[in-house]
Amino acid sequence: PETDIVLLQARVAEQLQLPDYVRLNPFQSLMEAVALIEQADVVVSPDTSIVHIAVALNKPLLALYRQDVFYGFRGHQVWLPDSERAVTLCAQSGLPVSSIDLGQIEAAWNQLAEQELSSSA
Repeated sequence: PETDIVLLQARVAEQLQLPDYVRLNPFQSLMEAVALIEQADVVVSPDTSIVHIAVALNKPLLALYRQDVFYGFRGHQVWLPDSERAVTLCAQSGLPVSSIDLGQIEAAWNQLAEQELSSSA
């Protein structure tokens, strides 16, 4: 099957040369984004509302987190998705999610795919 990617962050798109199969966010509201997530096979997102919507819709999810500390708690430990269909990755302390090594993301993607294949068998 063809792979289509919808990039919800338009500011990132301005900095990248994207292939034809990547489309920019056509939506004007959160409910339109929810409708897109509902149709998605897999969701990849940094720590945003998209993560929690994907969990609520029981979608396979690769979530990317920073290691921020809020009131003595590590945010990624408190807010990470509570779903057996989610794999999470955390950037090193103080670094943005964009610093996560592509090899780690690929390994997490493969882990998520294996989880999904084994649960559907």
